[in-house]
Amino acid sequence: MPNNEGNTTPTQRIQAILLAEAGIEKKIAAASAEMTVSSVYRIIKKAKDREYNKDEFSIMKMNYVVDESRSDRPRKANAEKKAEILDADANFLRFLFSFINKLQCERIETIEKNLQLI
Repeated sequence: MPNNEGNTTPTQRIQAILLAEAGIEKKIAAASAEMTVSSVYRIIKKAKDREYNKDEFSIMKMNYVVDESRSDRPRKANAEKKAEILDADANFLRFLFSFINKLQCERIETIEKNLQLI
């Protein structure tokens, strides 16, 4: 079941933003990041409010996706939760690298086709 925005990790938020902004349907981006579609829209809006601009090639800054600190007592994460977060981060990085590799291969193929036309 999808998490609501308050229970998503920064990694899930980055994944949702990158997939949605890459032109993938919000519904698919939401399912991939294990959240609701409305959360994807809310996260993208919040990132844009924090000066994220998809048209500028820039590094995805953590302040686009990390919640502001709260004045209440911080939660303590147990070892199981920490392992779960690290595992999710590792899975996302594997996904991201394969996604980027696929895009690069497609660009190379396009360039090669254009060179053949010349």
